[in-house]
Amino acid sequence: MFQTMSALAYMEKSHISHRDIKPENLLVDYEFGTLKIGDFGSAKHHRTGDTSNSYQVTRYYRAPELCFGFTKYDATVDVWSAGCIMAELLTNRIIFYGRNNADQLRKIIRIIGTPTMRQLSACIPGGLF
Repeated sequence: MFQTMSALAYMEKSHISHRDIKPENLLVDYEFGTLKIGDFGSAKHHRTGDTSNSYQVTRYYRAPELCFGFTKYDATVDVWSAGCIMAELLTNRIIFYGRNNADQLRKIIRIIGTPTMRQLSACIPGGLF
């Protein structure tokens, strides 16, 4: 996970979000002990004020702000995905196994709790207030 988070930190500093972090896109070279992130087909370079399609990321690893349909987001959606993968590694199961976007949100809220207005505001770069 250290290599995954280091790669995501580098991408965030470069204003790039992968937008589809999932186990299948984490490529491990067992011979050299290195991890690489693959499949940049959904990646985006972010500029201040940009809007993006909220339907990104494989559902089970989709950040709540994307499930809510927010279109102003940044590389933090990748950090959420990495956290889901970390939980999956610890529990040996997909942590938020939703059937659709609404079910995905229900599963997230059931485990993490209902977000406050401040937390919802934090999902939007620049915030609501």
